[in-house]
Amino acid sequence: MTNREYIEICKGLIEKKFNQGSYLKWTNGDYEKLSELISQDIKEYISSSSLKRIFGKVNYSSEPAVSTLSVLAKYAGYKDWYDLVNQSSSDAPKVVAPENEKGSKVWKIVVPVLVAGIILFFFFLLKPEHLEHTLTFHVSKSVAPSNVVFDYDISKMSSNDISINFNDHFARDTRENKKQLSKDKKTITHTYMVSGVYHPILLADGEPVDTLTVCIYSDGWEYILARYEANSKDFYPLAAASVLKKNGVLSVPNSEIYKYLKDTVSDYRLKFRYVKDFKVSAEDMTFKLRGRSVSAIKNNCNEFDIWILGSNNNIVFKIFDPGCGGEFSKVQLGTKIIDGNFNDLSAFGHSLSVWRDISLKVLNKKVMIFIDGKVIYEGKIEGEVGSLKGFVIHTKGSAEFDEVSLEAGGEVLLKDGF
Repeated sequence: MTNREYIEICKGLIEKKFNQGSYLKWTNGDYEKLSELISQDIKEYISSSSLKRIFGKVNYSSEPAVSTLSVLAKYAGYKDWYDLVNQSSSDAPKVVAPENEKGSKVWKIVVPVLVAGIILFFFFLLKPEHLEHTLTFHVSKSVAPSNVVFDYDISKMSSNDISINFNDHFARDTRENKKQLSKDKKTITHTYMVSGVYHPILLADGEPVDTLTVCIYSDGWEYILARYEANSKDFYPLAAASVLKKNGVLSVPNSEIYKYLKDTVSDYRLKFRYVKDFKVSAEDMTFKLRGRSVSAIKNNCNEFDIWILGSNNNIVFKIFDPGCGGEFSKVQLGTKIIDGNFNDLSAFGHSLSVWRDISLKVLNKKVMIFIDGKVIYEGKIEGEVGSLKGFVIHTKGSAEFDEVSLEAGGEVLLKDGF
């Protein structure tokens, strides 16, 4: 038997032990729960992201490391991966051939056929649904806006309700963001207008079957003006030439905002984006920002919403004026989310009408957040954030920045004093 076939057997055993139905229909929450159960049961850790790759929820061509497979084997009841392989191999029927030559020849034919039949039985019984389809993509250009071409083959999938959710945060409505796929076609396209890390999802009967990671980069800084209404959202990309850099300070002048809004006292957001493949881990880096709010929005709770973009997940936190935040505040550390509805995040409340030094330090998945040199929060990343793909600063109303920097591995990756 091949290593892949042993992996399929192991997945079947874990599916039975986990007892949450077919793993083809497991949700992100199921994988997180399974990760916790494995840690509790055998005192060894495997991330939900790794589990998704092994079980086929996330496309991944390489086979898992033996150390990773041993964690799964132990949870399934074996000493390690080699123990599972050896015992699974010994489960094949042991047939003693008759002593006469004729019988011996018969069994030499029968035994291989029996073994091959058992292998095929397990393979087709336990094969993941991703073997029934293909999904890949290529981009017209790596910098936004970019037309992404998705090539797919779903002709062998049993479901007739198959769609793709492009997971485009900047799509204006659901019709643009989700499209039905036809079995007699092989290609569908979507234009990502804004740089970012996107995870389009293939859905069958509303359930996720496969996902990809699409990275669209920015040409240096990218600026967006955003308006959110109860039932709509509007995004206006701003030309880099229209953003003011003066005396070492970056800002968006009111004259630019007036081009899209009637005034500057209504609620709006500015998004300062820098998306690039920095080719380092997002779990071992330092991000620094010095800025202040100059918003004129009525009854405003000023805020800086900071996102560190990873290939797999994000690190997110929000600094807000004292007394604000509340239910709209959160901290995200990979798969872990600390919700302001149910947690006291008042430590993130600091007046943004004055200049603030905000920094984030991540070392070996341990996170520390500072305001003006003082630690306001410590935590640990859960799951995998992956490689560093950039950062985003969202501000409520107008803001000014006089320095943004990024370091990793003792190297300065970006330092902009404007």
